[in-house]
Amino acid sequence: MNQYSKIKFSEIAKLRYGKEHKNLKNGAIKAFGSGGVIRFVDSYIYDKESVLIPRKGSLNNIFYSDKPFWVVDTMFYTEINSQKCFPKYLYYYFTTIDFLSLNSSSAIPSLTAQIINEIQIPLPPLKEQEKIARILGVWDSALTTLANLIKAKRKYKTALMQRLLTPPRYTASCHTEGVARSIQKDDLQGNDICLDSSLSTKAQNDKEKNAENSREISSQNDKENTHNDKKKIRESSLRFAGFGDKWQEFRLGDLLKEKNIRNANNVNLVLSVTNKQGFVAQKDYFEQEVASNDTSNYKVVCRGEFAYNPARINVGSIAMLENFENGILSPMYIVFECLEKINKDFFRYWLESHNFRGILGRYLSGSVRETLSFNDMKTMKIFIPTLAEQKKIAQVLSACDKEIETLNLKFECLKAQKRGLMQQLLSGKVRVKI
Repeated sequence: MNQYSKIKFSEIAKLRYGKEHKNLKNGAIKAFGSGGVIRFVDSYIYDKESVLIPRKGSLNNIFYSDKPFWVVDTMFYTEINSQKCFPKYLYYYFTTIDFLSLNSSSAIPSLTAQIINEIQIPLPPLKEQEKIARILGVWDSALTTLANLIKAKRKYKTALMQRLLTPPRYTASCHTEGVARSIQKDDLQGNDICLDSSLSTKAQNDKEKNAENSREISSQNDKENTHNDKKKIRESSLRFAGFGDKWQEFRLGDLLKEKNIRNANNVNLVLSVTNKQGFVAQKDYFEQEVASNDTSNYKVVCRGEFAYNPARINVGSIAMLENFENGILSPMYIVFECLEKINKDFFRYWLESHNFRGILGRYLSGSVRETLSFNDMKTMKIFIPTLAEQKKIAQVLSACDKEIETLNLKFECLKAQKRGLMQQLLSGKVRVKI
């Protein structure tokens, strides 16, 4: 079997410059920038297989196209000699290169044609290149399928959460029949749910209509899905079978209590609250601690308690501490706990819901700096069921989160497998049989 030979990029492909796109009309052809597809146009710049390389900006964002495309003037595209190099093989090899390390500018990250033309490409025989590309394509397909599943599960959980946290207009006895068409019973792992009985019997039992709604939710784009989810939320709520008590309205001031414990015991773990990851250790998130040298005035937060930065709650920086036993926060943070009338996990999910975001928006709309004091938060109102029903709702939503977390771990494992496979196959350490 022939050994891999190393060949300069300039010997197997030609670099071409992208062009301005602003004068193009809208169409069905993808136009690529360094961040990916930026729009769809009516003309193409090239109609054969090509590897697309950023010339400026996000240099490690390498793309592949096997359909007609356009690239903007901050991109290169490639005309590949298919007698010497299988295009998808070149794409996979280029994704292993750290192009940022080849940056030719100290300001905006940039690549030059000269730098790329000098890159040495290890090339096995053409048939082997093709087989390697097909093998790696199997991993890509698996990753795409799993990514789509995770996206669908997240949307499902969001829609379910909104409906479970929406107070019913009134309550009567009901059964799980008629719910499975809009919420799959099997996905709830045995938890019986019933539809808010204020919906008409016809609406609950109309199988075709519910099936059509389910198909629409899975097929429309994100914007349409969000609109449909909100419409469904307005139309109905969901309840577990066996719970019929009326939801009660409370001020948050009757359910929450502010905590102001200062760091007298010299707790060393400095935390911050982010809108994506919740509580994070400052030294990990910022790669250094940005806290003051003297942290004696910092606020202590313990597992199961909540905190938010009044100046960043507008972007969703509010969370419950789960990953650490305790830590300290800058004095600017508000720390609070749930009282006995409300389940802390139920409240955590309520904070993620459109219910809270809608109320928050109204409170912040009259604030010049968009801040929320704890006194203002205490005046907010919430409808809650009994503690038993709160706990049940939280358990189901927690099960959804655990499923998504498991799928994310599987996704990361697949990515690691693919990276390892690429290292072996693209270097020649492992050869494939033709």
